[in-house]
Amino acid sequence: MAESDRAAPGTVAEGSNRAWKMLVSFLGASLLPLSILAVWQALALLLENALGPFFPTPYQVANALLDWAFAINGSTATFSGTLIYAIGASLRRVSVAFLIAACCGIPLGLLVGWSMRMRLILDPTVQLFRPVPVTAWVPISMLWFGIGDGAAIYLIFLATFFPIYLNTFHGVRYINPTVIRAGQMLGARGLRMIVHVVLPAALPAIFAGLRISVGFAWTAVVVSELVAVKNGLGYVMFDAYGFLRADIVVAAMVVVGVLGSVSDRLLMAAENFYLGRYRGRISA
Repeated sequence: MAESDRAAPGTVAEGSNRAWKMLVSFLGASLLPLSILAVWQALALLLENALGPFFPTPYQVANALLDWAFAINGSTATFSGTLIYAIGASLRRVSVAFLIAACCGIPLGLLVGWSMRMRLILDPTVQLFRPVPVTAWVPISMLWFGIGDGAAIYLIFLATFFPIYLNTFHGVRYINPTVIRAGQMLGARGLRMIVHVVLPAALPAIFAGLRISVGFAWTAVVVSELVAVKNGLGYVMFDAYGFLRADIVVAAMVVVGVLGSVSDRLLMAAENFYLGRYRGRISA
């Protein structure tokens, strides 16, 4: 190709190429969701006689979601216009529990991963509790905290703490020894070594744990709100089930999925920012 035929930076041709690539990327990303909607609609039509309103169509779910959010037609009855309050309640519980889990899991993982003595003292006990499912803690959490935010936050904390701790622990344990030796040569010791060398080197593993945990947090908030509180997205699911409103149940599932995806994207943005900031420190 001749030099004059190439798109120079900032030209109309370059802008057109970029727009075309964005369009192709958007269409590619939309293919799977649109296919799922098409299959969902087809199944709803096929099962209409067998399940009726218990297998709502995408349109019915979208209509319920719009009324739940904006009270446009009253089709969701007592739920009409209350979505923002349900999101606020669930988001508050997830945020508080996730923050507590991160503040506990990251320092503990750093300590246990770095110190063999602390590993022998603390890790066996942590591993003893880790396999216990969150649902097994529901009765005891209600006995300890009663019906309210305390029980829900405690359950979400349990779901999110262990992945953060475990990823941090393994991130520290398997740091490239060259990075540690470089820090020692520069005079890093003790807390200075952990803060300026170990922590930056373990950031990829730490963020992996945070991203896994935020998904668990939205799973746990639904479980906790089914039994421990009287508001939030999980409570709405259970309440709607009592009224046989499958469209609202599915709409709540969609909202939880969107919130979980947004949370993950925010953590990805934070990961890109901090890894870029510490890129020189974590390279071997």
